[in-house]
Amino acid sequence: MRTPSIALLAPLAAAVAGWMLSGSPVPMALTLAVSAVALVGGFLSPRLPKGEMVRLIPPLLLALAALWIEWRLFEDGRALAMRAEMPFSYHAGIALLWWATADQFLRSSVKSESGFPFGAFTGLTGGLFVLGASADTVLYDFGPWEAHPVAALPLMLWSAGLVLPLMKPLQRTALVVLPGCLALTGLVLASSSAMTELRPWFYPDDESALDPSLSRAPEIGTRGPLGDAASRKLPREADLKFRREIVARIRAHAPSLYRTWSEAPLYLRTSTLALFESDELISPIRSGRWLYDLDDGIADQRIDLETARRDEITEDPATRHTYYVDHRTLGHLPLVSDAVAIHTPAVYEFADDWYQLSAAEEIRLLRYTASVTPNPVAELRGADLTSLRTTEIPGVYLQLPPSPLSGKIRELCATFPPEDPLGSIRRFLATQTSYSLRFSTPEGSSPLGEFLFGHGRGHCEHFAAATVLMLRGLGIPSRVSYGFAGGIADPGQRLFAFRDSDFHAWAEVLTPNNEWKIFDTTPRVPNAASRMPVSESLPVIDELPYHDLSEFDEATRRTGRDWNEILLLVVSWLSRHFFPVSAISLGVIAALGWFMGRRGHKQDHLPNPVNLSDEIPEPPAFLREIERVASRVGLRKRPGQTWRELLDQLSGRMPLPSVATEAVRYHYETAYAGKRRDERSEAHFLERLRTWSE
Repeated sequence: MRTPSIALLAPLAAAVAGWMLSGSPVPMALTLAVSAVALVGGFLSPRLPKGEMVRLIPPLLLALAALWIEWRLFEDGRALAMRAEMPFSYHAGIALLWWATADQFLRSSVKSESGFPFGAFTGLTGGLFVLGASADTVLYDFGPWEAHPVAALPLMLWSAGLVLPLMKPLQRTALVVLPGCLALTGLVLASSSAMTELRPWFYPDDESALDPSLSRAPEIGTRGPLGDAASRKLPREADLKFRREIVARIRAHAPSLYRTWSEAPLYLRTSTLALFESDELISPIRSGRWLYDLDDGIADQRIDLETARRDEITEDPATRHTYYVDHRTLGHLPLVSDAVAIHTPAVYEFADDWYQLSAAEEIRLLRYTASVTPNPVAELRGADLTSLRTTEIPGVYLQLPPSPLSGKIRELCATFPPEDPLGSIRRFLATQTSYSLRFSTPEGSSPLGEFLFGHGRGHCEHFAAATVLMLRGLGIPSRVSYGFAGGIADPGQRLFAFRDSDFHAWAEVLTPNNEWKIFDTTPRVPNAASRMPVSESLPVIDELPYHDLSEFDEATRRTGRDWNEILLLVVSWLSRHFFPVSAISLGVIAALGWFMGRRGHKQDHLPNPVNLSDEIPEPPAFLREIERVASRVGLRKRPGQTWRELLDQLSGRMPLPSVATEAVRYHYETAYAGKRRDERSEAHFLERLRTWSE
């Protein structure tokens, strides 16, 4: 593999690694731009002024300009880094690789008197920085054996090219580069594991602290702020007491929306769980992605959420409503169950219909606006399951826990009449279970097993989880949802307030129309959360302390876009079409390189023009080929050095074919002994020397 190929492939591999780590297409876009400029500059480089320092400036300026653009885009958030924040070592590493690329094609390699290859050293350093940044970055969508080998490619490409310059490209790639990338990945993981194991010996008192901005869910019996951690463990015992403090408020903008909510059950979802890791532990289906206002190409302060009712999304102001929350709830963002849009610049989808917001630590109270469909989602009915399903059911929504309880669930569901599955579940729960905020389950037994086939006592979490298991036993996709239900309704302010006592869990079913509908089997008893809002007067809410995350004025929406908006649109589009755009761009660069190579090849076969001036004539093409091979191993023809002296130096670095000696002897005979030049012989020398150099 020739040095020009390495100079192109190394930054491209680093750009792909950057996309895998951060999700941003900016490194690839800048790499393609730098490569294109370097290729064009290489074509024009003979016209540049001579001198090593003069030729060093253009690639240095190009790399610094690209680094400045990338760093600013990542710092300002316009690079749309949707996975992880990139450390500065990555930006520095890819900038060094850009420098090596520009240096190679602009013919500005700076070497010391000993022939030290500074270009290769720059590439090695950049590759090392990129690999270190990959090892230091948290991985989300890709595993370590996927991301780290790609990040190790630049380092291995330059290393193999420097140590084994004469090995054939395919052999070098198969025998050195790819195994080396895997070996470096193993070394990174081994060192990380060793550090984890040795950390207690060096830091015995070190404890990991939770992020204070995301509050954990309280254990049963505590009085902390309600919420959901990443997974939920069903309680074995309970003695619940509530402080009845208000956790969230919602204000309907239109009287019609307030009337709709006050006359029907109102559910405020905060999170969903779908994966039964055991009889006790339920986990979410993580998405881990940022949703941005500009994802749809329109800067309208509106993010359409992924729901099956997107065709019902309208701009009707009557569907808008505003939430008033404390900063502690932003890790499990409250949204009504039929919300289809949220009016913020960005929102993080942590898991399946589980959203989060980010705010500065000093902001304690926040408000944001969302929209619902004009026709609210009704609770599940038996008729909703009779239509034909046109899409495949995701397997996770039919999964049962890996335990003996799954067999009992299937046996129980086999006794239900197929014509009324929902009614069968309600009747079984009504006869075999009871709602209670105080119960105890023996240690070593299954909380859900005891709830369904034992003492039968539990609260809303047990009813919801047991309902989901029975639904899945009947082949109906479902999940557990957490949030609030009912609440207090104040008609004077069109305000709804939810207290910690309104905390609730329920089952949701994925209908054949791909809509999530609520199937709540918890009994409507006095000590359970009320599903219908209760009319009461609430204290007048003071909006001044609340920081508004949805500040916008649709009546004065701008029609034009400034540079930042255009840039965000471009970056967002590139992020969604990363691989096709990269493939097309690489094809364009390859075609450009092929065209320039063909043009240079044709020029190499042209006879040297008659030189009527006193300047030293340009050496023939076959001698320039020998000079190019010498430069690859760190030798540079000095002014006044003869071609035979260069061959003697080159023979100390690598074995020389006989054609090299024949070509130099032919040059001396034609240049100094009066022998006539033969174009066919010179073309033959050039062809044989190129075959040797490859």
